Amino acid sequence: MYLLFLSKNNDAWQPVALSFYVLEEMTNAGQAYWAPLSNNGNIHLGTRPDGLLPEPLGVFEQSALENALLEQVTNPTWPWKGPGVAGGIPPGLAAAGQRALPSGCGFNWGGGLVRWENTNINLQHNATDAPSDIGTRLTNVHSELLSNYEGLALNYVGAASPTYTPDCSGGNPPPQGNNLIAYLSGLPGGTQNIIVVFDDPCNRITDLNNCAGAFALSGFYWTVASHQYKGDTWKNAQYGYVVVNNGVYSNCLDAGEYELMLQHEITHAHCMQHLNDVNYPAQNMNSAGCCNPINWKDEECMDYVYDLLAPLPVQLVSFEAVKENNRVKMEWSTASEFQNRHFEIERSANGAQFYPIGQVPSAAASGVQHYIFWDPAPLSGHNYYRLRQVDLDGTAHYLGIRYVVFDGETTLRLSPNPVVQGELTVSNVSETGVLELLDASGRVMLQYHIDEDDLGIRGAVLDVRSIPKGFYTVRWYDSKRQMAAKMVRE
Repeated sequence: MYLLFLSKNNDAWQPVALSFYVLEEMTNAGQAYWAPLSNNGNIHLGTRPDGLLPEPLGVFEQSALENALLEQVTNPTWPWKGPGVAGGIPPGLAAAGQRALPSGCGFNWGGGLVRWENTNINLQHNATDAPSDIGTRLTNVHSELLSNYEGLALNYVGAASPTYTPDCSGGNPPPQGNNLIAYLSGLPGGTQNIIVVFDDPCNRITDLNNCAGAFALSGFYWTVASHQYKGDTWKNAQYGYVVVNNGVYSNCLDAGEYELMLQHEITHAHCMQHLNDVNYPAQNMNSAGCCNPINWKDEECMDYVYDLLAPLPVQLVSFEAVKENNRVKMEWSTASEFQNRHFEIERSANGAQFYPIGQVPSAAASGVQHYIFWDPAPLSGHNYYRLRQVDLDGTAHYLGIRYVVFDGETTLRLSPNPVVQGELTVSNVSETGVLELLDASGRVMLQYHIDEDDLGIRGAVLDVRSIPKGFYTVRWYDSKRQMAAKMVRE
């Protein structure tokens, strides 16, 4: 999602916010959220013409943000709801930069998420009953897969040697017999093999009826062993296969269509399920009909599961943050570390701007390592903790964000509350900054800049004649734009 803000410069329009308003979609418990990019924490906000700092970004419930934007476009004179539509990151929600699997993409085959941990896979075809030009067809398929799915490392090696002769034992699956695993294990690469077999040698696919029916059957095996990838646990795929039905190429598909069909089946062998034909039409991974070229949704799904990112020097197993008495305890574990110097812990009150609060050196040892860090003085209200890993050469990677709500001692007091028309006093203000008054729905109804005169009486008197009666929350930003949200009803 892109929120593009433009400023007119003579006859041209130019962007004014760089990547600051670029949000990415994340999901938690079926709910969609929009979150700032992780590198936005390095963007420093300038002062507005009215002397206030721009609104910091938080994590937005998707529907709330969309409704707020639509309302603003429809009624531009209405006050902007601002951060009132932003909530806290729900526990367990992945950090920015660690998106959830895009909506509509399926890689769960009944036993959990599955992917090939190692994408360096050998693709080969069985010589028995192979079309005479299969080398050309699979060379073209291989090229298309690599050009569209840049995270793959598929290697087409031609005809398998020795030739595979299925024993056709067992049920369905396995589609070619119980000797498939033993056969592939004996080939170079072992588990890292996908084989294409022709003319359904074990008659596991119903024969085509005037080209109606299944053109091929494809799949893979997985192990009970698993690995961590983008915050999720994935089972390890291995031993892929494609079985083409008899008569497909000679009677039903031309060369181009045949290649598209093979692209579809080999993508299945990379663990991707069908896409919804109605929601995502004209995709190679649609279930109905044949044959579509690789399209945008195909790429979105595969590029998430097989991306170009190099493995992190630290393999994170777990990362948790919990309240204990008046402190917050952070614990994390790593399965492996390579050239890791230390970890840094950063904290934020709004999920966008982070500040370092501590550092933990690397254990510099092999095997699983456990770490603990305590925040002795958490913020009252929202606390976002970001774990940062720093290499020996100074390169840094973000490993995740966790969220804790800490109900500390209230320091700001509203009087009277509920608010009646007239004046509202906010006491116990100790620094210059900005006060915002929010209604029960989270709408920012009033914004007030605190100057040195306000600090003299250790409070601020707000004119609230323009807002409705009711209970309100006061939100205060200090000079560094760190936020503390507090509410008292008196």
